This record gives sequence, structure tokens and C-alpha cells, in this order.
Amino acid sequence: MTLGAFGKVKRRDPIKRAPAVTPPNRRVDPIRAVLGVDPGRLPGFVVLSPTREILYFGTGAPDLGAFGPLIVVIERPEIRANDQTHPEIIVRHAWTAGMLAGRLATRSDVLTLVTVHPKDWKGRIVKDVMTNRILRAFPSLKGCSSDVIDAAGIAAWYLGVNWERKCDV
Repeated sequence: MTLGAFGKVKRRDPIKRAPAVTPPNRRVDPIRAVLGVDPGRLPGFVVLSPTREILYFGTGAPDLGAFGPLIVVIERPEIRANDQTHPEIIVRHAWTAGMLAGRLATRSDVLTLVTVHPKDWKGRIVKDVMTNRILRAFPSLKGCSSDVIDAAGIAAWYLGVNWERKCDV
């Protein structure tokens, strides 16, 4: 700290900026999997390989021991103006997303934690149309809850699928 004009204390920026380039002595593991999470009543999750193969899926708390370095992508619910869903339900889902993000961020095998709004990964597509597109891409999820299906869509979006274009599926 230094003394500035009029006796006020000036603080230096305490935030250390990370280097833009990884130092050569530090090993970076390749991404082996992407975990997509949809925080619903019972959170759905899907683990995809970088080639978009389903490695693991389910509801509740995921057991991620065998997947190595992970990128975690969690949907961050939001209240929209003309939404049919009661705001209290969306707040509960946001609470679940926060709890899961906190729990997963402490794991040593989680490289990055990303949150995404629904409109960013699926645009303005109607729920039924979006579900059909995801099931066309991942037929093994047929019969799963909508939260698991959406989690697959979230993980695939992170891997580059544009769900708004039919040809990307």
C-alpha cells in the first residue's frame, strides 16, 4: 500500500494474472471427457468423450472416478419473462446447480467448470423438438429422464454441436 494525495491509501491490484501460455515445465493432460449436468428435480448428467461417445450417464450424484481430466458444463437456470415454470422451481434448480458446481469444483480431476444459460446452448427451440434432436444424436438415451437428455445436449454443445441447425446433429 502507498499513501496517495490527501492522505488516502492507494491499493495495488492484488489479482495476479495467469500467464497466457502454459509454462514448458508444466504438463497439461488432454481432455478425456466432458460432463454435462442439467440441474432438475433429480439432476441428470452425461459424460461424453471428445468424439461425442457416451461414456456414462444417470441421475443424482455422478461417480466420476474413472474419467480422468474433466471439463464440467452445468446449465445455469434463469427466470424468463414469459416462462410457464413457477419461479420458485427455477430458484430450486439454480440452488442445485450451485451445490453441484461447488462440489465438483473441489475435485482435483476437474480442469474447468463452465456454466451456460439454456438459451445459449439450445437457443429458442421448443422442448419437444430439442429432445428429438438430442435423441437422434444419442439413441441410447431413449427412455431416460428429460434432465439426462438435456445433459447430453449440454455436453455436446460444449464439444461444438450447434443444436439450432438440423445439419449439425
